[in-house]
Amino acid sequence: MADVERRIKDEPERGWFGVNHLLLVPNMSWRIVHHFQELEGTDKVLLNPSPSGLYLGTAVQTIVFRMDRAGAEVASEAHAVFESAPASFKFNRPFHIFMKKRGGTKPFFVMWVENAELMQEW
Repeated sequence: MADVERRIKDEPERGWFGVNHLLLVPNMSWRIVHHFQELEGTDKVLLNPSPSGLYLGTAVQTIVFRMDRAGAEVASEAHAVFESAPASFKFNRPFHIFMKKRGGTKPFFVMWVENAELMQEW
């Protein structure tokens, strides 16, 4: 911007547009989609303390530009998907199982599991 302002200031005035002058504007229409792969990946975990383990799975920006003698339009959209590594929950201590119907108030099955006799290996 500073360079353009300097050029305008340094350029001698060539006169202004008159009633009979014609300004030819090039027609432009483009759509650019940029995928920021350098920001994505499990090796670039966010530094936020909570929730931990989040990273950018997808980072994309789309820019749409149109210009012609009727005017100009520009639109930009960003799309980011945050992911986390799958969490593993190991049942390696005694635990309860409670099952109830969705919306129900009382369980129809309750079990206390204290040993591995009924469990299967993965």
